[in-house]
Amino acid sequence: MFLNIGEARAAVHDGIDHRELAATRRAEYERELRRPTVPGVLLSDGRPSGPAPRALKP
Repeated sequence: MFLNIGEARAAVHDGIDHRELAATRRAEYERELRRPTVPGVLLSDGRPSGPAPRALKP
């Protein structure tokens, strides 16, 4: 998940150590998970709308 296919292939076939790279990307991923989400729709008074109706969710 934190290495692309070329990096993973190099790690397996060439013995390249990507642990530091993967740890850096994992830390960035975890930091992004903590970021607040931006509401998709704001009402005219500035409040975020509620969750989308079930029919509109993918």
